[in-house]
Amino acid sequence: MTKFQYLCHQRPPVPGAIPTNGLAEIKDPPDGIDSIQVDGQTYNCWGYVIYDRPLSDKEISDYELKFMCTIRAYP
Repeated sequence: MTKFQYLCHQRPPVPGAIPTNGLAEIKDPPDGIDSIQVDGQTYNCWGYVIYDRPLSDKEISDYELKFMCTIRAYP
């Protein structure tokens, strides 16, 4: 199964601040981490959200998320 990870760089990943359709997991940032680099740019790090589907460009824009990576699970 393929999953898609996004960075919450404007606010914590709480209800109302992230899309719920396809949401698989919410992760807090590691202790002591308050920023992260994605594509050569530094962003605030409020947490991560993982979905079982890719988010649309509109969802990414509306919720101010940043795509991080695709996660592929192998049997």
